[in-house]
Amino acid sequence: MICRCRSASLCAVLQAFYAVIDTLDHKPSVDILRRAVKQEERHVEFGEQQTAKAIEAKPWLRRRLLGLSLVSMWGVKRLARYMEKRLVKQGQGANLLHHLPAFLDHANTCAELRLRRIGVLDRPLAELSGGKRAALVAEAYGGKLLGGLGSLVALPIRLLPWFKKQRVTDTYLTDPHVVGYQRVLPEGEAAAHPLE
Repeated sequence: MICRCRSASLCAVLQAFYAVIDTLDHKPSVDILRRAVKQEERHVEFGEQQTAKAIEAKPWLRRRLLGLSLVSMWGVKRLARYMEKRLVKQGQGANLLHHLPAFLDHANTCAELRLRRIGVLDRPLAELSGGKRAALVAEAYGGKLLGGLGSLVALPIRLLPWFKKQRVTDTYLTDPHVVGYQRVLPEGEAAAHPLE
């Protein structure tokens, strides 16, 4: 689920990068953004691959991700409508604001395409009835609620020292690969931070 959420946020970053690249008239900045876009595209691709693997055998996860995505897309649509009504039509804000509602609609279109490509959505979003969408959202947040309640019930057990999760930050300084590593310095030169 983390990959899907991360992928969605990276997709929004990519959309913004593409928009800036298309409108910016400063070659050095555009070149930097193009390199950043390549890296972000690899991150998005990784997130999509991991999400597709995760939902392959778990239909409940596919439905949950779709329900959560529907809420995100609804929020973006509401934001676009608000901006169009309050900022654009009333003539407030900079010229850039006039393009944001269309940009947000485009971001939603891209999100729908991405959801279909990775298998979270199996048909066009327009074919999902309002009742089906509401059921998916309720199932997604109901699952989150049950997970939260389960965590709350398990909290007293997790407080016991035998059931405490070890974190990488708790153990990496005792890892033989980390502790055993010592940089070889030329003779006479002392290490700035000697290992203890």
